[in-house]
Amino acid sequence: MKLHLFALPASGGSEELAALNRLLASSRVAELRQEFVQAGLNSYWAVSVTTLQEQVQRTQPVKKVDYKEVLSPEEFELFASLRECRRVLAEELGIPVYSIFTNEQLAAMTREKPNSRSALRSIPGVGEARAEKYGDPFLHKIHSDKVEDATT
Repeated sequence: MKLHLFALPASGGSEELAALNRLLASSRVAELRQEFVQAGLNSYWAVSVTTLQEQVQRTQPVKKVDYKEVLSPEEFELFASLRECRRVLAEELGIPVYSIFTNEQLAAMTREKPNSRSALRSIPGVGEARAEKYGDPFLHKIHSDKVEDATT
């Protein structure tokens, strides 16, 4: 295993962020820790990444999904609403959006329309901790949009 340390300025992107993203894309991560260090205008994220020695070999490039093509117009509208909910929550918590739910998980929520935390946990990658910590605003958004649809 190998330890990598990064200091990412809070005020915007940097070469360090690009280096971190390259490392995450090309390595098998054993552990990732992040902590926000408040230092006024010099505040930053301290990130430590422990990687396994082996490199991830991608034989084919990762294909991005265009959810506007995959989902119906009504589903895409809910999907966009869930993404906005995720963005706001991530900003409030100071964490990356993908650490809350991935786009794939949001699309599954859009299709399956779970009505409880336990139903939310049936979506691949959504465990008990994520469902408990982040699930309620998404469940509320899914079902409040249904109520609005029924009244219009």
